[in-house]
Amino acid sequence: MKILNSTPSIVPGLLPLLRAIAVGCLCALFVGCADNSNREKNYAEARVKIKQGSHNIEMVAIVERYKDLECKPDEIYLKLIEMCDGLENCTTLKYECKDQLNKRYTKMFAKQPTTSKYLHMTHNKTELNGVAIFWGLTADESAQVCQMTKQQILNKGGREIDAVCI
Repeated sequence: MKILNSTPSIVPGLLPLLRAIAVGCLCALFVGCADNSNREKNYAEARVKIKQGSHNIEMVAIVERYKDLECKPDEIYLKLIEMCDGLENCTTLKYECKDQLNKRYTKMFAKQPTTSKYLHMTHNKTELNGVAIFWGLTADESAQVCQMTKQQILNKGGREIDAVCI
């Protein structure tokens, strides 16, 4: 089953989720950007799963954040949950903060290639980083989704955010 085609037509309902993840990543990267001196960091992780035919797509967004901020889903993530609840076969899996980055994502935060395309983001003022990846897609599909998500990030973040597909 082909999920993506040559136009940016994606699994029904996936594009609004992409946009929400992009905006959510931006919000997390912007939190506390006025004061970044010597603050400890941890990681916020959000996961959403969509089942389409034989495909199980898991969207994962992980961002560095300041540890002294309360770990709770922001309004963007709550909106993501609301959108997902309105779609067939969409499940919000979790939102959590962790002190340690899962080893699976260490290479991504170091901007090293992996088996799937992923989006790496850096906030230019805070130097906080984030990654977004879509597991369960083919190489071509993950490249296309990465480019679309990158464009959403750059449209919303302007010069404050550097975003690159790796």
